[in-house]
Order: sequence, then C-alpha cells, then structure tokens
Amino acid sequence: MEKETWTRNSRDLKSLTKSFLLEYPFNPSLVTIVLRLAYMFEKELNFFIANQDQLVKQYEGKTLVLRGEEVAGVYDDPLQAYLDAVKKYEPGTFMIQPCVPGSDAYTVTITSHELFGKAA
Repeated sequence: MEKETWTRNSRDLKSLTKSFLLEYPFNPSLVTIVLRLAYMFEKELNFFIANQDQLVKQYEGKTLVLRGEEVAGVYDDPLQAYLDAVKKYEPGTFMIQPCVPGSDAYTVTITSHELFGKAA
C-alpha cells in the first residue's frame, strides 16, 4: 500500500497543490475542496508552529482553540474544545490543535485509497 504524506504548513502548500493537480486532474472539484481545507487555517497553523515550543511548555497535552494568531481557549480534550468554540465562534473561524511537541502535532498521513477510494 502506497502512502503519501503532506505536512500542512505554508512551506509545503505549493507541493501539495502540485501533487493533487498532477495526480487528480480529472476531478478539479475535489482538488479545490482539498486545497481550501489546506489553506483554511494557514495563519493559525503558522502561529502554532512558530510558537510551538512556548505553547508546549505552557499547555502540553491540552487541546487549543486557535483564532488567527491567538490562543482562544485551552481544554482537556478536543470534543470539549469544539463544543465550547462553536458556542462562541462561527465554524470555520477557529482551529482545534493538539498541543504536543514535534511535527506529529501538525502532520497528517493520508493513504490515497482512504481519501479517494482507490484500491491499495
């Protein structure tokens, strides 16, 4: 089974765009959706990466709600973070982020068949 890994941060978004357009040129709607999701929280993700060491020192193991370049909330679990955030903010205007060290905090491995229904 072939796995493709993309790190969702601004340095890799051009690579992500190129990969999707080359592999899935027949489905521009799908490419558009994936890229919108990748860019949706670019500011929040860049804030987290730039401040990860300091945030981990303060909030390691917690779940953060990020809005722009600020921590809008700190929670014990992602569900509570989400439930509280949707009471305060419009969906799509905040990002839920696990506060853990290392690139695993912001890296997602997606197998092609999981995302696009391809056989392994």
